[in-house]
Amino acid sequence: MCDSAADSDASASRSLLFMIFIQATW
Repeated sequence: MCDSAADSDASASRSLLFMIFIQATW
């Protein structure tokens, strides 16, 4: 359970960071 939650959180954080990076560079 803990592992799954951590993976989900990391995925969301990574996705958000990627979106911000794209918008910032574009």
